[in-house]
Amino acid sequence: MLPAFAQPASPEDVAREHFAALQAEGMGAVVTFMHPDALTEFKSILLPLFEGEVRQGRRVARDAMFGPMTLAQLRALDTAEFMRRFVAFTMAQRDDIELSFDKIEIVGVVPEGGRRHVLARMTVGANELVSLTQFEVLSFVPFEDTWRLELTGELRSIAESMRSALEEKLR
Repeated sequence: MLPAFAQPASPEDVAREHFAALQAEGMGAVVTFMHPDALTEFKSILLPLFEGEVRQGRRVARDAMFGPMTLAQLRALDTAEFMRRFVAFTMAQRDDIELSFDKIEIVGVVPEGGRRHVLARMTVGANELVSLTQFEVLSFVPFEDTWRLELTGELRSIAESMRSALEEKLR
């Protein structure tokens, strides 16, 4: 809880904090800024993949992403830890790519009901060879005394694509 004199962080402030955390900690930092409902949604997209593996007596994807964990343990795993492990696995698959989060410039905020969409110009680099500046929309929803990110279309798409590709291999 914030002291009586403190002002709640704005979505723009949280977007800047999120970017600073990405700079300092890498992609794993995204979990800290996700709304609990977004984390639950993310887990619900991937969990059927692991359940399908169990029905077929396999555990390749589960072992690769989460180590020697039973399905019951995976189901009980905290949603934030689930996503942290997924992000770590995904980044390990791209160990030849070193991301750098170079710059963020908040351009504006668009309110939509209780949501706030922060439009930001971000510069991200890869392996000191490539630097890309593009607009990103970070969608925030209120959570307790601050704002948290909704699940982005990009993360949802990555999870759904991975689930589809791995389910195809199970057939």
